[in-house]
Amino acid sequence: MSEYSPSLDAALANDDAKRFVIDRGVLIRTPQGAMLSADVVRPRRLVGAQPTALRFTIYSDPAFNLKSAKDAAAHGYVGVLASARGKYLSRERIVPWETEAQDTWAVIDWISRQPWSNGKVGMYGNSYDAFAQWAAAKNPHPALKTIVPSGASSPGYGLPMQNNVFQTSNYGWPLQVTSDRFMGDPALQDWKRWSSLLDRWFDSGRPFREIDAIDGTPNEVLQRQMRHPSFDAYWQAMQPDAKEFARIRIPVLSLSGYFDGAGAAAVNYLVDHYRHFPGAEHYLFIGPWTHGENLSAGKSAAVNGYTVDPASNIDTEALTYQWFDHVLRGAPRPVLLGDHINFEVMGANAWGHAPSIGKMANRTLRLYLTSQPAGKRFALSPRKPSADEYVAQSVDFADRKTRNNLYPVSAFEEAPDGPTRISYVSEPFIAPA
Repeated sequence: MSEYSPSLDAALANDDAKRFVIDRGVLIRTPQGAMLSADVVRPRRLVGAQPTALRFTIYSDPAFNLKSAKDAAAHGYVGVLASARGKYLSRERIVPWETEAQDTWAVIDWISRQPWSNGKVGMYGNSYDAFAQWAAAKNPHPALKTIVPSGASSPGYGLPMQNNVFQTSNYGWPLQVTSDRFMGDPALQDWKRWSSLLDRWFDSGRPFREIDAIDGTPNEVLQRQMRHPSFDAYWQAMQPDAKEFARIRIPVLSLSGYFDGAGAAAVNYLVDHYRHFPGAEHYLFIGPWTHGENLSAGKSAAVNGYTVDPASNIDTEALTYQWFDHVLRGAPRPVLLGDHINFEVMGANAWGHAPSIGKMANRTLRLYLTSQPAGKRFALSPRKPSADEYVAQSVDFADRKTRNNLYPVSAFEEAPDGPTRISYVSEPFIAPA
């Protein structure tokens, strides 16, 4: 097939030239003096100023950047893929999380002043790109009309710590994203290295702040973050606080998955938005997906061996553009969004819709912890125990061999609990409810 590659590349380039106006490596200067870069793709078939679909990412890959912007243009939008500070053609220092509130504002402001812009910008993207949307909403530019965050990470709440406990699973991430201006040094994608490092660190008994000394590679970002173990001003500067959530009046569509490691953080943004602005126009669309599937055309048929319902196989990329059509062009709201909270009922092969998280259930079931064995676990019972009882657990912190980590995708693994974990299990539900 290699002999056809030049002809194929030429044909694709010719097709792109007919369909799009492509500007690569556009430079954007922020009010703070930093230089950012972006790819811009406009649809030739549309005349006049158009709304913009903006994705702001720290994962800058030239091929992906162009594809993402072209996809937006194919849906009738000006597609802008902007790279974070220090990425792509930017020569700034790479500082994950810390300048996105400023930099997203600068990009949106630049877009709003272009002759091809009608002054309406919608943002979308998964994971870090979703965090960048909430950073933009902290002090929203008037041109920002909606955001579609999927699997949004939340610095200081979801990463690199949760409930003040630092997570080891993302140790190598800062080294990866700061190693170059694109996708990072391929050598840093050696997950065996990180797994081995975590084993050596745990076995050593040394404090987590010394893990990079064990690795032999300074982790500057991690060390800076560890100087802020509580949700202090350092983290608060990156995303909306209570007063800022109350001022977010634009429509929001959040996407997340039941097996998404960032799911708790992603949903917490919605909870905080409603807590501080009860009248928020904020929709949630959630199903049995992993982190990488939140924003994808298709979904896996199974997660860690658990077969999911066919009804959950939703094209959330298409849903994103349907939402943009609704907010930015006045089209009807997507039919999949039957209410503010939209969720796949696992086992029922059906979607449920509710006005709030509290009203997702059609009934409640109270279960009590018991000391009754249930296989390798203990029983959850609908009957309150007649007397006080407990399950004893003793954790030896000097034991550097026994350890256990929980992650959403491992929820269905059948493994013995060991001394560091106690699990409970109910009787099987006879029907989805």
